[in-house]
Amino acid sequence: IDSTIGLPVYTPKENYFSRPDAPDSFSYTVSDGKGGSSEGIVKVVVTSVNDMPIVKRQGFSTDEDTPIKIILVAEDPDGDLLTYRIVKRPRKGKLSGEAPNLVYTPEENYFGLDSFTFMVNDGTSDSLPSVVKMEVKPVFDPPVFLTDPSKLSGRYGTGEEIQLSIEVENLEESRLEYKLKGLPADSGFKLRPVLTGVNFAWFPNSDLAGKHEIVISAASGDNPPVDFIFNLEIFQINRNPSLSDIESLLIDPEQQPTATIKIAATDPDEDEVLTFKVVRIGGSGSKPSLGDVILVPLEGGGTLASVDFTWTPDPEKDQGQLAAFKVFVSDDENGRGQADFTVGVGSVNTPPILTVEQDTYNIRETIPPDLTVTGNRLQDESSEGLNIQFSARDAEEDPLKLSVEGLPAGADFQQVSGTDGGFVGTLTWLPDLEAGNGPKGFKIYTLRLKAVEERTDDKDPLEVIKPVRIRVKDRNILPQMNKVSDQQVKEGEML
Repeated sequence: IDSTIGLPVYTPKENYFSRPDAPDSFSYTVSDGKGGSSEGIVKVVVTSVNDMPIVKRQGFSTDEDTPIKIILVAEDPDGDLLTYRIVKRPRKGKLSGEAPNLVYTPEENYFGLDSFTFMVNDGTSDSLPSVVKMEVKPVFDPPVFLTDPSKLSGRYGTGEEIQLSIEVENLEESRLEYKLKGLPADSGFKLRPVLTGVNFAWFPNSDLAGKHEIVISAASGDNPPVDFIFNLEIFQINRNPSLSDIESLLIDPEQQPTATIKIAATDPDEDEVLTFKVVRIGGSGSKPSLGDVILVPLEGGGTLASVDFTWTPDPEKDQGQLAAFKVFVSDDENGRGQADFTVGVGSVNTPPILTVEQDTYNIRETIPPDLTVTGNRLQDESSEGLNIQFSARDAEEDPLKLSVEGLPAGADFQQVSGTDGGFVGTLTWLPDLEAGNGPKGFKIYTLRLKAVEERTDDKDPLEVIKPVRIRVKDRNILPQMNKVSDQQVKEGEML
């Protein structure tokens, strides 16, 4: 009862409304204070009024690259059927499904916050907008090897460089460390990180002929490594036999009418049958002959062959002459080697003898020190350069002058006296980053090692020359950008 007006006030319960055939009601009693009273009934029809639907704020979390189910929550006080509408879509992902049952899929590799806004309608009124927030948590993305292993697997010959490029996707853009299993640490392989992944290079030798399962792993920090596996089959290619150095000989026909020299050759391949041939170069004197070939297997593999060279000079035509000979050796598969030597008869001068360990070299361009600082991807690259040492001596003990023809720019050559009375020459060279520039990624240099007699009499000085072949491989090094210091500029000024 409202005391100010003396009348009852009816307040329906929240969200209540009556049906037309069932109104609400209340009863009342009126009395006159003297014992007289009367009762009455009041019927109240409460008509319905539409209530705005209610939506709830929601929050979800998921991992990077992981979709999440979202059920939108809304209710209508009147129990009306609700329809959902997305009024603002997420910026870093996509929604799928039919509201209220949705699936949020974040963009690939995205992590951070995202949100979308929705409303509902009960057929009459819209709700207030509601924001649904999503937190996408970062997850480490391991490196991905993009190269097909089957395209790298195959057969390769010994002594031929294998160069393979392996493409790697580094989603985290982190520093990757590469390691290799499946080859001995001293086998000479190299892994070189590049922007697109990693390059594998290897000169397989005969000791490693056979099948190899190669495992290259890529790791970022303390995260588990990712493996890339391919197979190499290394087959032994036929290698040429090589003749041991044959010393030139000086004989006195009265004391030694026949010259005898043992000629030896080695073939690194097993079970080879070597044959020899000798010819006299120029001259009209007597011809040489060869004895029976003796073959001996070498410990650790290979074949040693030896044969006796004999020559009886013609007393009339060969006396006082320097006879020149060339000997050839060949194996079963037509691999060949050759050597020259001379035999002096009587009082003659013989040419010097020059000895060098090998006649072919494979090197790479040298990386300057300013590109190998700590943190640079090239800091572990070796820069041995080229070092060739050869010796020469003269049977008549004439002094010799050693030299190298075709010496490349930047190379150094030094000559010293040897411990056995001969002379030693040393060539050193650190090829710069231009030395290997060639159409096929390398450049070939042919040098001529030379020893010449230094004479004080009227005789013509004799000389000996041996060529060596240098293959310099190009390095493709990225340009280096200098550090740019922070700058300050005022508004309106030009920087």
